[in-house]
Amino acid sequence: MLKELMDQFVCVRLVRAENLDLSIFKFDPDLSFAMFFLGPDKTVYGRYGTRSDFYEAEREISLDGLKLAMQTALEWHKTKTELQTLFAAKKGPAPKYKTLADFPSSRAGRGGRGGGRRGFGGRGGRCTHCHDLRTAEQLAYRNEGEPMPENVLFSWPLPDAAGLRLDPKRKATVAKVWEKSPAENAGFKVGDEIVKLEGQPILSIADVQWVLHNAGIEDDLKAEILRDGKPTQIDMRLKKDWRRYVDISWRTTTGVLRRSLLDGVEYRDLPAEDRKELQLTANVIALKAARGASRDSGDIRRDDVIVAVDGKTKYMSEGDLMAYIAQDKKRGDEIQFSVLRDGARVEVKQVISN
Repeated sequence: MLKELMDQFVCVRLVRAENLDLSIFKFDPDLSFAMFFLGPDKTVYGRYGTRSDFYEAEREISLDGLKLAMQTALEWHKTKTELQTLFAAKKGPAPKYKTLADFPSSRAGRGGRGGGRRGFGGRGGRCTHCHDLRTAEQLAYRNEGEPMPENVLFSWPLPDAAGLRLDPKRKATVAKVWEKSPAENAGFKVGDEIVKLEGQPILSIADVQWVLHNAGIEDDLKAEILRDGKPTQIDMRLKKDWRRYVDISWRTTTGVLRRSLLDGVEYRDLPAEDRKELQLTANVIALKAARGASRDSGDIRRDDVIVAVDGKTKYMSEGDLMAYIAQDKKRGDEIQFSVLRDGARVEVKQVISN
């Protein structure tokens, strides 16, 4: 069945990222692979390929889901004229930089290859990886001294950010709705198939991610769904910081940001039992320094627990901390951490170097 479907496509495999036309190939850069369904005129019918974990890279994909996506793309190709105006939004606006080589960090770092990896402590002059695309974009904001937007820091949010878990074996079909989430408040139910989102035809989880990626800091999204075979309209309200409800720690691009913004230190949220022992409630920051921190030296030491950032004690995840630095701090600015170390409170000052 899969071979018969494949035979109806002209299949092209792209294995290097530096020459990709970013006006067409916009995708989650932290994937193992991404698939585009294109018309002969480069109309983007849809995307396939989603990832939510570093080690379980195939958790959000399946052959069953891929077959359904391919069948749908073929159906849309046959009725393309009727849907043409709806596909335009699947390309989005023209990018500031059309290829990786056009980014300032790429021109400075390699002469065309290697992206912005040197600027983030990586190795230049080797095969460019897909995640280098996002790294170059992030580095551009830091180099220009501009705050990094939410959709660059928390890019390609999974549907979980809106309270939806989709079934990878089906076509954008709801498998779970989180309690008190935007999705539950909107009225989504298990078994709903998302047919359109913000007017765009949907064939996969990746298509949903594309719409979410382009959503605003606060937004109202309109969905057309099939429920028990009947079409239904749903309006979903996304409130401020909605993107931050998904774990981004697994992403390779997040690892790059750690090196740039957090001096390479990985921070983990303190578990409830450890918070209780330290008399820290759930609504305050409690980030424990883990990998990348020295045991005996350095500004931040292994097992230090951050309990305040520039005097602020409100809860922060590691992603929130990176966002604070990327959006509120420039190179050369100072940041002050209050940490718990061996039972004592210690003040640590650091200068933002990248």
